[in-house]
Amino acid sequence: MTTMLLVVSCAVGLGCAMQPRSSKASSDLREICQRILDASALDRFFHADTQPERKPLVVLKNDVLREEIPLTKFGASVKYATREELQTKSRPYFEFRRITISDDQANVEFAYPPEGIRGTATLHRHSGNWTVTNVKIVEQ
Repeated sequence: MTTMLLVVSCAVGLGCAMQPRSSKASSDLREICQRILDASALDRFFHADTQPERKPLVVLKNDVLREEIPLTKFGASVKYATREELQTKSRPYFEFRRITISDDQANVEFAYPPEGIRGTATLHRHSGNWTVTNVKIVEQ
C-alpha cells in the first residue's frame, strides 16, 4: 500500500488545494488531471472543432490547482487563468473543483461552465498508471 504525502489547505466552499511534497505526488496530480481532460465522457461537451475560441483550453487557476502543471488538450498546451482574468476576457474555461488522492484511488470534482456541466470522476492506479473508472456528469 502506497501513501502519498500532500499538503492540503482548505477554504470554505472552495475545495481543497493540494500542493505535492514530492515529485511522485506532482506526477500523480499531473497524470490525474490529464486523464480527466482526456476522458471520453467529456468529449461531446468541448466543441472545439466548431467553436475555435475554446482552443487552447483554459483551466481555472484556483485553490485546487495553484501551480500551472503541464497539461494538453486539442493537441496544444492548456492555458491557465485566474477568475479575475477570465472575467475581464470572458473566456470559456475548465475548472478542477476538488481532487483527493488516497493510496491507489483518486476522486475529482470538475466543471465546464460554458456547457453548464459539473461532474465527478473516480480513478484507480494500476501498475503505476492512473485510469478513469467512473465519470458522472450533470447538466445544469
